Amino acid sequence: MNISRKDFLKKTTLLSGGLILLPVIGNLSGCSASAESTKVTVSPEGIIKYNIAGTLKNPGDGELLELEKTDSKILLIKKQGNSFTALNSVCTHKGCELVKKRDFLDCPCHGSEFDFSGKVIKGPASEPLQSFKTEFDGKNTVTIFLK
Repeated sequence: MNISRKDFLKKTTLLSGGLILLPVIGNLSGCSASAESTKVTVSPEGIIKYNIAGTLKNPGDGELLELEKTDSKILLIKKQGNSFTALNSVCTHKGCELVKKRDFLDCPCHGSEFDFSGKVIKGPASEPLQSFKTEFDGKNTVTIFLK
């Protein structure tokens, strides 16, 4: 097979450009501002009742909850057994929206990482994420207490 130098350079340039973009495209998934979120209503007492039927089945599963009438979002993550954690979805370093990875939360802006309890596992962030008390009714409803 004969290929001209010009065609070879064109094809390798396109291929290498695509390979460079693969990690960027891979980071676009997960729970983040660009991911789908579920709108939830907050009671005047600061309580969210969220039905997890069909979701959050396995430890590490997460759901991004968008608080109705605000720009705030909460990450609700299933832990072991019937326990859940609810965390502010914004990095404590510079306020970027976090992305949920398989085993941690990642800040795409500056590289901070948090565990699913909200503790910093990699800086530059130095403060943990705000967490909220949760209760599970044993069936399908997780109650999140914002106050």
